[in-house]
Amino acid sequence: MTARPRKPKAPRVPESAVQIAVRAALTWHGIRSAHVANGGSRNPIEARNLKAQGVLAGFPDLVVWKPGHGMACIEVKASDGTVSDAQEAMIAQLEADGVPVAVVRSVDDALAAVKAWGWV
Repeated sequence: MTARPRKPKAPRVPESAVQIAVRAALTWHGIRSAHVANGGSRNPIEARNLKAQGVLAGFPDLVVWKPGHGMACIEVKASDGTVSDAQEAMIAQLEADGVPVAVVRSVDDALAAVKAWGWV
C-alpha cells in the first residue's frame, strides 16, 4: 500500500510581517496608522509602569485614521492566530463606544475593512 502524498502546508507568515505589509498598504491608500506596543514580556516594574501610563490589555495593534474619515482600530493576527479573551472584550468595548475595529490576517482583509468603512 502506497501512502498518499500530503498537500504541503502554506508557510506560516509571522504576525509582525503581516502588520508591516498591512501598514504599507494602508499608507499607500492615504491611511495613517500607529502601532500600540502592548505585547511582549515585561518585568514586573516595567509592566506596572506601562499600565500606569495607559497600556490596556487586549488593545488592538494599530490605531488607524484617514483625514476626514475618523479613526478605527485593527487587530493583526497571523493566519493561525486567535483572538484572546482580553482582545475580544476590548474589541466589544471599542465597538460599543463607536470605534470600528477589524481583525485582519492579511493585506486583503485590511483593505476589505477600510473599504467597508468607506475609506477607499
